[in-house]
Amino acid sequence: MSILFDGRSSIIGAGPWTEYLLGPWGEISWRMPDNNEVAGRGRGNRRCELVQDPLGVMGQVIKSTLFTTDGAALSGLPTSRRSELAQTSVLQDIGNTYWIKVDTLLPYGWMIDSGISPTVCWQIHDTLDAGDAGHGPPFEFEIDGDRWVMISRSATSGAICTGSVTGSVLTATTMQSGAFVVGQKVIGVGLTPGFTIASFGTGTGANNGGTYNLSGSPGNVSGITIKAVDNTQVVREITSGLTADIVGKWQSWVMKATWGFVPGSGSLTIWRNRRRIFQESGVANAYGHYAGDFPALGTYNPVNWPPSGVPDRVTYCTGMVIGDNSETFLSFTGAAELEQLTPIRIARE
Repeated sequence: MSILFDGRSSIIGAGPWTEYLLGPWGEISWRMPDNNEVAGRGRGNRRCELVQDPLGVMGQVIKSTLFTTDGAALSGLPTSRRSELAQTSVLQDIGNTYWIKVDTLLPYGWMIDSGISPTVCWQIHDTLDAGDAGHGPPFEFEIDGDRWVMISRSATSGAICTGSVTGSVLTATTMQSGAFVVGQKVIGVGLTPGFTIASFGTGTGANNGGTYNLSGSPGNVSGITIKAVDNTQVVREITSGLTADIVGKWQSWVMKATWGFVPGSGSLTIWRNRRRIFQESGVANAYGHYAGDFPALGTYNPVNWPPSGVPDRVTYCTGMVIGDNSETFLSFTGAAELEQLTPIRIARE
């Protein structure tokens, strides 16, 4: 087995932690008065801090806080508030399989609002390529009023082939999966980012040996894996439950994810408190970005902050551990899987 990242709060020492660091994590909170991310300014007071578990169960945990008096996060997100940690040095490659574990706590006294301002507690976020528009993460766990919800997002379309580029012509020598579509951006080692498929030559979208005209000349390459993707997001709510059921009780979440942006290439299995609650395969569940995905956790309200009548938002977590495909549930968690529960399946877009 192989642990790729160990971000557990229990093993973070006393520091001192300079600038935006908190152990292996980097704080990405936003707060007034200067509206800059933590990494770009003097520290001030942390919004993500190490504390003892208020229930006396988990030892040292991470507490993340938002206040109603917090100012706007960024000019482009005027009602967004963020008190989060992230780890971007260990990226999850698209096409590979990972195990992810995090425990979360909504404290007693959590006020259930109308759901107009959802609270994201943990997420797996993508790394945008140059020129990409912002969008939601491939996976996130959020509190949406009286429900907790898991959301999956993916690219609209994608294709993978072994091929070559000469000038502004792409030749798909051997198709691996998916289909080419006009407007998809082209990604590959040795190719300058930002070029797209402008029109079809002899290609039909999925035939071997087909050619495609690009929007320019990204560089000459041959015999490489070439990806083409439209990262306009498809959004699905994949499973959910009642918020009241998780308030005041630690929840253990485990996910086995194969990230794929081409239809049919991704899979997700999710456990709550050692019971399997969701499983799917043969789906797209990621974007086709070159760099890969990274974890973030804490308290993040992306829109409509503050919800009426809510004085603050506080969440607790134990950090996150990420393992590779060699793991099993037992090796990764140290405990056996319990009897499976019937998954709650939602297909709302």
